[in-house]
Amino acid sequence: MNERGKQLAVWGIALQIGGLVGLGITIVGVVRAFEDVSRSGAFSAAELASATAGELVPAVIGVLLSLTGAVLLLCALFGSRYRAPWFHTTMWILAVLWLFNVPVGTVLGIIVIAYLVKHREEFIATRSQLYRKAVTDL
Repeated sequence: MNERGKQLAVWGIALQIGGLVGLGITIVGVVRAFEDVSRSGAFSAAELASATAGELVPAVIGVLLSLTGAVLLLCALFGSRYRAPWFHTTMWILAVLWLFNVPVGTVLGIIVIAYLVKHREEFIATRSQLYRKAVTDL
């Protein structure tokens, strides 16, 4: 099977998860910043802005990781033509999730879904080849 495509797919998925981790760290940090500002008693917009500004860095890093992951996944799908059954399922899930990321993600999700539908026979052929190999190895 296509080893380069597999590496691109695995790294792409890992970086997509990295984006979620960055978002989670940001949410926890912003909540803590609000708690710290509320404990101080004196509320000022400048104090709140300075407390939350530093907490947005993980979100920016997460977005960059996620975009890099998306590019790697698209390279595996379109460039390397990686056709593993698990990758097909994963790309369907990600494409549906990308639909909610308006406007770029929506367009990207539609393109990937259309591609997956049009080329589904390639993924099914790969799945049947794997099944035949597993049966003959018994």
